[in-house]
Amino acid sequence: MGVQILSRLGVCRRPLVCVVCGCDRIHGHGSYDRWVVWAIGLKSELVEVPRYRCVRCERTMSVLPYGILAYRLLSLMVLRESLYDQEEQRWRDLLRAYRRGWEKWYAKLWRGIGNVFGRLPREAYGGWEQLRELDLAGVNPELVDQTGLSLFGRYRIHTAARTF
Repeated sequence: MGVQILSRLGVCRRPLVCVVCGCDRIHGHGSYDRWVVWAIGLKSELVEVPRYRCVRCERTMSVLPYGILAYRLLSLMVLRESLYDQEEQRWRDLLRAYRRGWEKWYAKLWRGIGNVFGRLPREAYGGWEQLRELDLAGVNPELVDQTGLSLFGRYRIHTAARTF
C-alpha cells in the first residue's frame, strides 16, 4: 500500500525521507494521472501525481498537488466557494454528497482537532464557514500534520512529510 503526502507547495517535490521507515534514499517511481476540477465553470483536468519509492522498505509514496483531496474530484478551492452553494448546478449532486460527508465527519473532526484553528462551532455549517476563511488548501496538510485527520476523513494513507 502506498502513502499519500499532502504538498504544501504549488509544485510536488520529492520527499526528503521515507515517511514509513525514515530512510533518506528515495527514488522516482513513475506517476499516475488524476482528474481534478480546479474551479467552478472549468472542465476537469488530468493532473500527473508523482510517485516515489523507498530503497529500504520498498514502500511507495505519492505527493498530491496543493489543494487536491484524496478520493475527491473537486479541489479544495471549488469546495471553499461552493460546498454550501445551493445555486451551483453543474456539480450539484456531487457537492451534495460532499456536504453530507462533511456534515457526517464534522463531529469527529471537531472533537479531534481541539483548538488547532481556533474555537470552532459545534455545527458543521458554522465550522465550514470559519475554516473557509482560512486557506483550506493549507489547512488540510496542517490538520494531517498535527492531528492525523483531514478535512473529509481519516485516511491511513495520508501522512505529513518534509519535501524538497
